[in-house]
Amino acid sequence: MKRRSSISVGLMMSVSLIALSACEEPRVDASVYESVEQCKRDPLGNPDQCESNFKEAKAQHAAVAPKYATKEDCVADFGAEKCEKAPYQTSTGGSVFMPLMAGYMMGSLLGGRRMGAQPLYRSTSSPGTFRTADNKSA
Repeated sequence: MKRRSSISVGLMMSVSLIALSACEEPRVDASVYESVEQCKRDPLGNPDQCESNFKEAKAQHAAVAPKYATKEDCVADFGAEKCEKAPYQTSTGGSVFMPLMAGYMMGSLLGGRRMGAQPLYRSTSSPGTFRTADNKSA
């Protein structure tokens, strides 16, 4: 009886460790650039990838950028001259505002699987840091 309980405790600990390791975020190897030109100057950069990743991030920008009902609200979060009118309107014909894309991130997941590119933004609360569309530090 004693032996059986020690085996089940050991088994439960192993299962717990596996479950915890499965919850970890995958490691990402990424580079952040303010422009295509900056990417092309990077000795590790590939000029063709710089161009295609910028285009991919720019294409995502309108869909994923934070949206605001007023320009003033956008300016409060991102600063003067850092907001633009979105390329679409609300269902009632009103304008939508979003921050300008301040850069882009491109990279791959551990193991070489391509992650793709995404637009980045700079907020007034942390102007020295790039932020993703979901407000995570890049």
